Amino acid sequence: MPDSLTDAVASALINLAHYAGLTVALGAITLRVLVLSRCGLTVSERAPKASEAARAGMWGAVLLLVAAPLRALNQVRTLVEPDESWLPVLQGVLGTSLGRALLLQAIWAAAAIVAFLVARQGRDRGWKIATIALVI
Repeated sequence: MPDSLTDAVASALINLAHYAGLTVALGAITLRVLVLSRCGLTVSERAPKASEAARAGMWGAVLLLVAAPLRALNQVRTLVEPDESWLPVLQGVLGTSLGRALLLQAIWAAAAIVAFLVARQGRDRGWKIATIALVI
């Protein structure tokens, strides 16, 4: 496979993981906040559904956490020459605004994972923290 095709496929798969994770995590929050709170179910009937939504949201946040370093490595892979060392280029990429944004994305994705774990226990504050972590 030519390098340009390999680069395009790698970028597409990494972007797919990023956007799929974001969609699943935000979808879980939307389900909990907009649907389950207004569906007419009792609290005991909503709790298992909310727990399932939190589990799905957690896996979406895991995808976000995995995609962030892969996006940085993909950027480095496209910048290095075949015989060049990756480490200096990686340090350069992480020093840019893109690198800092990817680092913040990974930190907030980890916070969202923890928040969804708290939400699975039935605590509303987990949902609030997950919402903040994903919106930022």
